[in-house]
Amino acid sequence: MTAIALNYFAEEKVELAILETGLGGRFDSVTATNAEIVALTSIDLDHMDILGNSLAEIASEKAAVIRFPGQKVIVSEQKEEAMKIILERCTEFDIEPTLSRAASARITGRNASVHERAKLSQTARSLTVAFPPPLIVSFKTGKAEYKNIRLGLLGTHQIENAKVAILLAEILQENFKITSENIVEGLETARHKGRLEFRGNFLFDGAHNVSGANVLKDFLDEFVTQPVTMIFGSMKDKDLSEIARILFSKADALILTTPDNPRAISGGELSQFLPENFPREKVFLSENAAEALEIAQKISSGKDLILVTGSLYLIGEAQKILDTKNYA
Repeated sequence: MTAIALNYFAEEKVELAILETGLGGRFDSVTATNAEIVALTSIDLDHMDILGNSLAEIASEKAAVIRFPGQKVIVSEQKEEAMKIILERCTEFDIEPTLSRAASARITGRNASVHERAKLSQTARSLTVAFPPPLIVSFKTGKAEYKNIRLGLLGTHQIENAKVAILLAEILQENFKITSENIVEGLETARHKGRLEFRGNFLFDGAHNVSGANVLKDFLDEFVTQPVTMIFGSMKDKDLSEIARILFSKADALILTTPDNPRAISGGELSQFLPENFPREKVFLSENAAEALEIAQKISSGKDLILVTGSLYLIGEAQKILDTKNYA
């Protein structure tokens, strides 16, 4: 499929293709492109059955997208162990990488807080979750300053991602007509389905690894005051004991389900990862996403947040069902 896509890009004379590695980097099919520009975002434990059991092993696999002298490399903030591997890989090919710290960021404001917004309309709050305000951030690089940008993506972790995006865009300015206004517009209008995505009383967030689980927990701690009904499903190749430790405590009711994927772990098997002190009467098992959503609707009130998490496959299923059933 990747070969077909790349052939089509060539036939259509595509000037710029942005490709995400599907799994790792060393053996991922997109490395066949020998990309002139490479960006490495935050690396954490994921796909451990394939990429390795340590952060160093996984970082080594992902850093292998750096393949030849002359590549331009942007590197996000990393844990020390991962950064060491990435910088060694760059040295191997005589590359001086651009670290995301080359862009500074300063939070310059938010809209009214969730709690203030909730006070404005108690009726509205009884029907839907108060939508969190966007971060307003100013960025500065060696080339330009971008003031008071209302980030389109939720979560403070998006500041780091925005820095990487800005630095990439500035590299592309060497070959494309990209203005500072274009960069600001991109940051403000960016949307990412399944990543802290609200639809009425539903929140969808993939959170399929430890890093993602921590980001989601921090977001819930900061912004969500309503009771949470959590629908959780996952693939087998995840650090489920740690993800469960981080996330399950945020649920007032927990529905464990099985995504429609051959790599999925069943809802019943997920129950082995329940924290010892989690009330078993608040745990529900379901065989699929449709049943999980039905249970959530039955046990939740209008004030509850229904959180679908653990797998982007599960989120895709759930959203299709919601579109059909008109739940949200």
